[in-house]
Amino acid sequence: MALQAYLNDRYEDLRDELIPQYLWACNLPVDHDTVLSLGNQTEFKVFFKKPVNDSQDRWHLVANELENSEERFMAVLTALRRFQTELHVCVTLSAVNIEQGGFARLRLLSQALKRTREQAVLKEYDGVKHLCKFLWSLHTGWSFVDGDTNTDHVSESIRHSF
Repeated sequence: MALQAYLNDRYEDLRDELIPQYLWACNLPVDHDTVLSLGNQTEFKVFFKKPVNDSQDRWHLVANELENSEERFMAVLTALRRFQTELHVCVTLSAVNIEQGGFARLRLLSQALKRTREQAVLKEYDGVKHLCKFLWSLHTGWSFVDGDTNTDHVSESIRHSF
């Protein structure tokens, strides 16, 4: 279906927009090959779990930068908001597979995006922590219920919804 392909493309755009923000947060250069390789869940996990000192890994640097840099923080929230808007448009324009739970999946995804953005805007440690957990699950397939699933939950939701 055309809307499904469109939404999948927007999801890829989201990840491609977020990954440079993480690299900049780590003071690392951004190049096309690195962004492309970090689109792979395993590569992403290995790269951002690399220790930078005795108590922190690269993902900690991302969290610290999101907490301390208004520019980086707003860039991430704007990207998430843009994807949420695309999600709403696609759901509105489509015949979502209501009988098989498609609408519920996309609604839950939209609610998770909204809740994450709202909590992060509080700009307190817990808000940024929640944002980072959501971003980690977005890129790695981590599930708060099932742990490390190696499944792209957003892609699966999109695929099963149309």
